[in-house]
Amino acid sequence: DLARRCKNIIVNVERLAKWGNSNVLSDAESAAHLLLAVYRIAKANVMINMKSLKDPDYGAWINDEMNQLEKQIDASYDKIIEIIGKRNG
Repeated sequence: DLARRCKNIIVNVERLAKWGNSNVLSDAESAAHLLLAVYRIAKANVMINMKSLKDPDYGAWINDEMNQLEKQIDASYDKIIEIIGKRNG
């Protein structure tokens, strides 16, 4: 659930970086760094706990979801850093 929340929040941070007041760009960048770190911590926790799952299909589903979330979060993170770089000149 935490990983999903990170994805939902970082998408909003991306919008903030693109359309928000230039005074909040450092806040958006900080949020992006923190959300990426929180996602990676959540993923590490999930992966460790997957070892104890008895249902391999459920484990595969979780692994697929985590990989999809990671792609989305990484893409938003990269976009945020790019947007901020352009807006800061």
